[in-house]
Amino acid sequence: MYMISELVAVMTAEPRLFYSARLLDECRTFVRQEDGTAAAASGAHDDCVMAMAIALTVRNGLGKTSEAKAGWASV
Repeated sequence: MYMISELVAVMTAEPRLFYSARLLDECRTFVRQEDGTAAAASGAHDDCVMAMAIALTVRNGLGKTSEAKAGWASV
């Protein structure tokens, strides 16, 4: 859920960064389920939402391995 919270924060703070009509359409149908999880509404897709959340996580360095954080790997 952390990744989705971060995506919401960035989309709220910097909406001009997001141009994809497909991503925005998927965001409109992305809901919290009764069990507390977040996912696309029934019959909708969430591929772009999840891909963007993962991309932002990696971009922010949260997806790096401990070796990369320690300076063992460079990109």
